[in-house]
Amino acid sequence: MKTKTIAAILFAGVVTLLAPRPVPAAVSVSISYFHHELAPYGRWVYTRAYGEVWYPTVVVAGWAPYVDGEWVYTDCGWTWVSYDPFGDPFHYGTWVWVDPYGWSWVPGYVWGPAWVTWAWTDGYIGWAPLPATFAITASGYSGDPVTVPKNRYVFVPVTQFAGTRVSTARVAAAQSSTILARAQRMTRFSVSQGLVHTGGPPATLVERGTGKPLRAVSVSSHNLRPTKISAAGTASSKRFSITAPARERAAAARVNEPKESKAAAPKVARHEAPPAKGAPPKIASAKHPVKEKAPERAEKIESHAPPGQAAAPPSRGEAFR
Repeated sequence: MKTKTIAAILFAGVVTLLAPRPVPAAVSVSISYFHHELAPYGRWVYTRAYGEVWYPTVVVAGWAPYVDGEWVYTDCGWTWVSYDPFGDPFHYGTWVWVDPYGWSWVPGYVWGPAWVTWAWTDGYIGWAPLPATFAITASGYSGDPVTVPKNRYVFVPVTQFAGTRVSTARVAAAQSSTILARAQRMTRFSVSQGLVHTGGPPATLVERGTGKPLRAVSVSSHNLRPTKISAAGTASSKRFSITAPARERAAAARVNEPKESKAAAPKVARHEAPPAKGAPPKIASAKHPVKEKAPERAEKIESHAPPGQAAAPPSRGEAFR
């Protein structure tokens, strides 16, 4: 009897081990989804150059994308793991500089490990957000390196690239131009089993710099949920942008526009100057998101000189799998 009980327990254990693991819940991604998810952390505004974009208001002065977090070597290539309270903007769409709001996010539907272009030397590795016009095909992108303004790049020593908080290792912005002048550049993406993979600095370069072997980990081990390009309704397209069409972003903005506006204008935390016309942007917090009408559309003008630097889904809303 005792032997039969032990056998039954062992059999149940084997069945449990062999049973398929539960599939994570699908993520319904649409522009409206992003409106709701990001509401506690920033504001949506209209810009002449890019249409509807979102900018964070819960970040410190001088904040930039792909800085507060770390690079991890995964089965999808070099993947950004953000320490910011919002994560989607580093895997969908891209970041652009817009006065007077600073770094602002143009949303998109296609998931990627990180939408950046790369540059590296024997001693440094750098990256910069891709422009909103960047496009890939169903097989990826392997063309010429994308050109972006020099002061968009962030560099760190090779020895502190992988698994290190970038904000603690970042090279002074004034050195970026010097490093970039002698750097090898690359913009490369591939698509394997429907997922976007990113190219970047060779693993051997990082291994030499750190003296440690690199082993790719599962992208899902960092609580990231990659989605296939087919979920964005782009598989049959010959070429498609990583940002959503302006008309779709505008439509979502109209649907999600708050119906009430605040009479008082609170202080602006991270911007040195408020918008030239209309009420200055209001600050939202995770506990107290601000409800207000979008600012007047004639007031936003893009700038290419960030302050303090040198110059410068098949149908939308369906569940992503």
